Amino acid sequence: MMISRRSGTITIEELASQVSASKRTIYGYFKSKGYLLYQLQMYLYDLITEKVYTILDDKSMSPRQRLAEAVYAQVAITCDHWEVARALSTDAALREAPPASARAMARRRRVYQRKFADVVAEICQAEKLRGVDIKAASICILGFIASIQRWYRAGERLSGDQIAEYVAHSVLDGFI
Repeated sequence: MMISRRSGTITIEELASQVSASKRTIYGYFKSKGYLLYQLQMYLYDLITEKVYTILDDKSMSPRQRLAEAVYAQVAITCDHWEVARALSTDAALREAPPASARAMARRRRVYQRKFADVVAEICQAEKLRGVDIKAASICILGFIASIQRWYRAGERLSGDQIAEYVAHSVLDGFI
């Protein structure tokens, strides 16, 4: 199901057409386009956080290994669900969401960023790295991952797994 265009916007009519439904059917399930976008974003976040939080919280692995596997998992999920990720790749999804929904999503993003920052801090402590701005490093890592949804398309030269592997290695070699 293709739910996004190059511009990153889609009308409810286009969405309904692509899922073989009427506009009325779509609005029967979702109060507004903003609420639909919010629900799609929550769906993708649920997929990512379920997998990534498990990895980040697994103390049986080294912090560096946890970060590499978490990055790999998030990139793989983003590539597997690239159409949804692309539709949500702009902040328009949050701007169109109801205010309470936008605040809830912003809170989830902050928690997610903190989890990555905590692992970056653990790496710095374990490896006695000095001068690393932990917040900046974690934001750079997440920004690098987020950029994938803007250019990745299934069926291109590299598979989602190949991109996930490349990004995971690049993050560890480049940011920390």
